Amino acid sequence: MTVFRYSKVTIIIKVVTIIWLLTKLYSYKLWISERIFPVIPVFTLFSDVKNSIHLSLFTGSLFFLTLILILPISKKIISIFLIFEVASCLLDYSRWQPWEYQYLLMFMVLAFSANNKQFLKLISILVCFTYIFSGLHKLNGGFLYVIWDTMILHNLLDIKYLNHNLYMHYMGIAIPIIEIAIGIGLLIIPNKKYFIAAAIVMHFFIIYLLSPFGINYNEIVIPWNIVMLILVFILFYNTNINFFENIRPFRRLDFVTILLVCCLPILNFFNCWDHYLSFNLYSGKVPILIIQIDEIEKYPDLKKYISQNKIYKTFKNSSPLSVNKMMLDELKVPLYCEYRVCAILKNEWNLKFTGTENRFMIYKYPFKQDDIYEIK
Repeated sequence: MTVFRYSKVTIIIKVVTIIWLLTKLYSYKLWISERIFPVIPVFTLFSDVKNSIHLSLFTGSLFFLTLILILPISKKIISIFLIFEVASCLLDYSRWQPWEYQYLLMFMVLAFSANNKQFLKLISILVCFTYIFSGLHKLNGGFLYVIWDTMILHNLLDIKYLNHNLYMHYMGIAIPIIEIAIGIGLLIIPNKKYFIAAAIVMHFFIIYLLSPFGINYNEIVIPWNIVMLILVFILFYNTNINFFENIRPFRRLDFVTILLVCCLPILNFFNCWDHYLSFNLYSGKVPILIIQIDEIEKYPDLKKYISQNKIYKTFKNSSPLSVNKMMLDELKVPLYCEYRVCAILKNEWNLKFTGTENRFMIYKYPFKQDDIYEIK
């Protein structure tokens, strides 16, 4: 007896399409250039691209997503959509969010897969390694301090005075261990029901944590967690396959997928591959960009984004502007925080906000003087 009325591929693509469509509509300012926050082009030749181009690519993406949603699955339509979407992402680093990257990978695999079996196998590996790398990146003090202590225990559960409770502090290490176990279990363990259950519970917790009932933060990833929850059930329910044994590295699509999903993310641990392309999610170790601005009175609209965190008050007579706070308010996404991206942003920022002195400061856990860098 089958649980699924339609094919797994159809369900997956339709679910991802509708969530992607709604996410793009919700974050519409991310996909245009007429906004307060500057566009951060991937290549300098895209610096002066007019808003009409951004808007055309955004509209085209929405149009083809709608076609993918209402029509039978067509690789031709998906391929055209991918051209629009990748072109749009090349115009702004801010658009390379983890959910956007994963959705792009999924559609690219579908566009080039030889059959449904290959697609499902590679998507299953993508999901498994998302959990594995997300967990591995959390095995650090930044996660325990920034995410576990501050975000979960303090902000969500209102548990304070943690400095003298090392036991509760180190309990947080269970989260990445569980996440890694979910990824490995779904990948190679025949009986996957306990790992499916753990993944579903984890995603429900994340949805609650980020929702208005929790800390009400970065709510744009809530739909992504819904997608992951559905993917886990569809891909692994009633499945006892060892996906690791089914990898065919000499097949071109398998090789490229394994390279992007399993190999290149390892380089992030050596600062040679980007955080968001390595499933580095809520790890507490992604850098934070703060703009120290003098004479912020010239731009009163920026005042509401001043951070009250004393850690970021590096210079006297300057206002520490939280870039993530600004982006989450207007674009609904956090910064794609890499050093080269921040350098591009500084140039674009100075072109847009003239007449003020500023310093672009990168902060990393544990937020000591040696962990603070200025973007020149």
